[in-house]
Amino acid sequence: MMNKKYLIAYFSKTQSTEKIAKELANILNANLFRIKEKVEYKPEDINWTVEDCRANRENNDPDCRPEIQDDKLPDDFDILLLGFPLWWGEPPKVIRTFLEKNEALLQSKKIVIFCTSQMTPIYQAQMNLRYGYPKFHFISGAKLNNYGPEQIKAWTKTFDR
Repeated sequence: MMNKKYLIAYFSKTQSTEKIAKELANILNANLFRIKEKVEYKPEDINWTVEDCRANRENNDPDCRPEIQDDKLPDDFDILLLGFPLWWGEPPKVIRTFLEKNEALLQSKKIVIFCTSQMTPIYQAQMNLRYGYPKFHFISGAKLNNYGPEQIKAWTKTFDR
C-alpha cells in the first residue's frame, strides 16, 4: 500500500532522539509532534547516578504518568513512528501518558517504535509496551542512535510503507 501518511511523535531530552525524528520526518515527508512534559526535566532530574532523581522515582512507580503539554494528535496519518530515549531499558513514563491520552485514535493506527540508547537494546521496551497496551498495533522497531541518514532511510523500508 503506497502513499501512507506518517506522523513522527517523539520525546527527547538530550536531542539524540530529536535528531533522528527530524531525519525520519524528512525522509518520509511526515509531520513532527514533539511530546513535551508539562513540568520540564532538568539535568539533575534525569541523572541516573542519583538514586532519588525524578526519573528514577517515576520509573519505580508503575502508576506514574507525568502530565504532557499537548496531548491532541492530528488524526490524518496511517502510521505513527514513536521515538524516545530508553531510561533503564524502558520508555520514559511520559510515553505511557502520551499513549493513554491518545488511546482512542492510536488503536486504529500502526505504531513503529524507534529509540536511542547508548547501551540498552530496544527489545525489553517493545515487549513491555506490547504487553501494557494490547489493543495497539506495534510494529517491531529499532534503536537508531548510531544510524546515519542512509541507514535511517534503509530502515524505513523495513516496515509497511
